[in-house]
Amino acid sequence: MAAAPSTTTDLLDLIRRSGLLTPEALDTVLKQRSSPPSSPSSLASYLVKTGSLTSFQAKMLLSGKHRGFRLGAYILRDQIGQGGMGAVYLAEHETLRRRVAIKVLSTGGTAAVDRLLREARSAAALDHPNIVHLYDIASQGPTHYLVMEYVDGQTLDKLVADDGPLPCSKAVEYAAQTAAGLQHAFEKGFVHRDIKPANLMLARDGTVKILDMGLARSPASGEAGAEGPDHGTPVGTADYISPEQAMSAPDQDIRADIYSLGATFFTLVVGRPPFDGNTTQKLLQHQIKTPPSLSALDPSFPKGLAAVVARMLAKRPDDRYATPAEVVTALAPWMQNSTRVVIALSHTDLAQKPEFQDTLAEVVGAGAKRSPDAPAEVVREQHRPRRRLAAVGLAAFALIASVGVIAALGGFTASPPASVAAASNLPAADPKTAADKDAAAQPTKPRDESVFAPATLLSERIAGKSTQQDAAVSLTAGPSRAATAPPVKLAADGNVLFTLDLGPIPEFDVVIENGKPTPPDLKLPFGMGAWVWKKGAVGAFRCMTIEGAKAIGVTNLNDAGSAQYSVELETALRLKIEPEKQYRVTVGYLTANEAKGFVEVMNKEYKKVGRAEVVAKQGWQVAEVLFTRPADSHVRLVVENTAVGEGNTLFVKSVDISPPSSASPMLRAARHGQPGGALVF
Repeated sequence: MAAAPSTTTDLLDLIRRSGLLTPEALDTVLKQRSSPPSSPSSLASYLVKTGSLTSFQAKMLLSGKHRGFRLGAYILRDQIGQGGMGAVYLAEHETLRRRVAIKVLSTGGTAAVDRLLREARSAAALDHPNIVHLYDIASQGPTHYLVMEYVDGQTLDKLVADDGPLPCSKAVEYAAQTAAGLQHAFEKGFVHRDIKPANLMLARDGTVKILDMGLARSPASGEAGAEGPDHGTPVGTADYISPEQAMSAPDQDIRADIYSLGATFFTLVVGRPPFDGNTTQKLLQHQIKTPPSLSALDPSFPKGLAAVVARMLAKRPDDRYATPAEVVTALAPWMQNSTRVVIALSHTDLAQKPEFQDTLAEVVGAGAKRSPDAPAEVVREQHRPRRRLAAVGLAAFALIASVGVIAALGGFTASPPASVAAASNLPAADPKTAADKDAAAQPTKPRDESVFAPATLLSERIAGKSTQQDAAVSLTAGPSRAATAPPVKLAADGNVLFTLDLGPIPEFDVVIENGKPTPPDLKLPFGMGAWVWKKGAVGAFRCMTIEGAKAIGVTNLNDAGSAQYSVELETALRLKIEPEKQYRVTVGYLTANEAKGFVEVMNKEYKKVGRAEVVAKQGWQVAEVLFTRPADSHVRLVVENTAVGEGNTLFVKSVDISPPSSASPMLRAARHGQPGGALVF
């Protein structure tokens, strides 16, 4: 066993041998300290505080370990999981700075390596937003490992353990997302065989990701090892295993996963699995005992939803839903127009089938007629590969129907109240700029007109009109249209011109595609905008509470990117930003997974006036932009996410605009929720 360092010299020697810091970087950070650390623990604490080491790395070094921090091009930063087969680590690519999850086998036995290889092959064949992506499988000496997508969040079993049973709406949302991922696996010929709350990760942006394909099998693959070393032995987890898995039946299909998802749903809303007892007793109960009815356990629980779960938990596979897509359909009456489920289903073959329109009409019609409180029929169906879509609303399904026909720019905006000054703490408009009063109603000039196409103004669509603009969607509309009051207030120090207050804004979840938002009847408060400016881009925008703060999230759903959140500082909010005078914009932001981007102040020609990069870091951060207002142009603030992917969301919780001398860095950092000072660019 390695000896723990007894002096700071010993610890420095371990750090150098570990390769975690270059000699130059180590020397630089040590010179920043006014006095040398007095002990190994104080030195480790200092290096963690400066971000040179992580707490995990410091703990390992203090125990005397200096090996094992690197696997290929990846540096291990934290241990985030532990299982029977090994451990899971948070790691970072040394060059790309991409965060990943690495599963490392604790044993090099043939059976364990075979299972790891089977998991890698299964995951590599799947590409869906609700299934964790595999990047690589490799070995380093005797160590075998998988490199996977890192999901910043918590598993559903931990969520229930920490917060107790979930509301029906949350359980339905998470189950439907899982079913959409299973539909993709089903279409590729895979059965997961271990669906349970511990294998479902809830990302911070609300996306559910299916983990651990180690037990997945593809009966249609024809591989001799399709059964693997588990042949003849029940595989799965006793609390959630299907009856046919418990009996080691040879012909297990996707309906086994539907049963396990039903048991998972039961756990999410009750707080415990359907059956108690030891492993043998649970396996037997899954085969012969009917689970308690959810509506019997709680009379207020919707009887129709209880019937859906009961059908998922039917003992005979033929009595369950035939496919995961049918599960989504059955859950539809209790959904709230989930854009995540819509996007998830758009990544299945189901959305591309010729019979899609007929199926869509059938499902939407059934969902529109069924009351969420009415019992859902539980009838026996023959197992057939018929695929349906969930009835999550006509507007949402129109989004899927338009996959592959995405046109151009889209956005949703608010319209100003009759009197901006009367509805907020904003100063009245400067009389000499009154001639610009109608400028807000005009389309703004795009930075590159070649990538724009005509789009319909949201406020006109809501009124039943169809007005085509010449270029971009206007971020502000004419004062004759109704809107909410601007979320603007003056800060306590009296020097801040603008403070964004998201508190009064209701939570929303909207996707902009083909120049149209889904759902279509959402407006942001006056002066705020959300849009995608590249042709073919699809963006998701949501307002939600995350890590204790109300925030607006911006996500790019395809490779075109360009999803932006903007604030029209002068043409809409009428802030008195004086020409040739310097100002500071301070933005509080949070990056989920690999989100990154920039905060930029632009002039009316979409040219940069000031800019700060937004980088992926843990927790709330602060970005600052110093800018001088041009003499001949108004300015706007833009926050753009340049990362792509459902889970890579950039959240903005606060925006302040002030003269640069109005507040100290520590005060600004405290206002935006970041301890230890501000990041000044």
